[in-house]
Amino acid sequence: MYIDFCKECPYVETEALLQAIAANDRSGGKVIDCSYAVMLEEIALRAAFLIVNEDII
Repeated sequence: MYIDFCKECPYVETEALLQAIAANDRSGGKVIDCSYAVMLEEIALRAAFLIVNEDII
């Protein structure tokens, strides 16, 4: 879920931390609910919404 955002995150500096996040993500746990991931998710949702609306128009 959030692992895609975490890969791009400037605060995830080590591969070990990324692996821990991935393991948590696979187990269904909620990965650190940080503002960086939430912000990127919101941008992605808005972009998808605009693309869908453009197809309708």
